[in-house]
Amino acid sequence: TVISGTAKDGFTITNTITGKVSIPVTKKWVGPEGTSATIRLFAGNSEVGSVTLNKANNWKHTFAGLEKYKDGNEIVYTIKEDAIANYNTKITGDMASGFTVTNTNIEKTNVNVTKKWVGKAKDSVKVKLIADGTEKESADLTAADSWKHEFKNLPKYDSADGHEIVYTVKEVKI
Repeated sequence: TVISGTAKDGFTITNTITGKVSIPVTKKWVGPEGTSATIRLFAGNSEVGSVTLNKANNWKHTFAGLEKYKDGNEIVYTIKEDAIANYNTKITGDMASGFTVTNTNIEKTNVNVTKKWVGKAKDSVKVKLIADGTEKESADLTAADSWKHEFKNLPKYDSADGHEIVYTVKEVKI
């Protein structure tokens, strides 16, 4: 509260709303952990802070002692993460409950298969691509393609829990 003026001219009483907030940020990985992640804190459109999260700080930080109001209006804080190669970023939460930044690995892999014959070759053979025990794709191999096929652009890590997917190939019985 600030009181200004004189008895002759009158007094003006100005009340300024004050308050502080703290905003926790937690980092989660789906797939292998990266080495670090830079999180930037914004008040409206202005960057007001940043932090590097890593294993040493348990992928957590709290932006503390932040002003709750500016010019009588509540400040809306948001966060952004600097892009990390081979990861998609998803930010959930809010300034009241805290933010969670989840990075999901999006690396791709290819699986090659080659058919070798002992004895007389058939006209074609069908192979199935199996991912963690579930059939995903199939391909026909023939002499025209040198009995080879490449299953391309396959996810390397499971998007639900981040484990590395085990790919196998199974031949359909001839």
